[in-house]
Amino acid sequence: MAFNLNIANCNLHLLLCILLAGDIATNPGPVQSRRMPDNNCLEVRLYLNARNVKSFVSTDNIPARKVCKITLIQDLVYGCNYEVICICETWLNNTIIDSELLPGFNIFRQDRI
Repeated sequence: MAFNLNIANCNLHLLLCILLAGDIATNPGPVQSRRMPDNNCLEVRLYLNARNVKSFVSTDNIPARKVCKITLIQDLVYGCNYEVICICETWLNNTIIDSELLPGFNIFRQDRI
């Protein structure tokens, strides 16, 4: 007896195999409910293209008042309760240590050589 599986029945076949496998729900949903941030920030993930975190930028449209971008990034991160933060900085190197970037966070980085 030959079994012929054509493409039209492939998804149904996979679904049946998964359901017959045992204790598997079709859509189990989240394991735990998500907590909302304390200070009305709705985002729990942050992606930021930093572009030279070592530079100084003017704030409040006052050219004489300059602040390091690291400080601005820290203010943004600590101002909200982010769970995951991704910062893209193509020129980051070993002159900036992890504790200088975001104290209290686990930093995973891949610096240029």
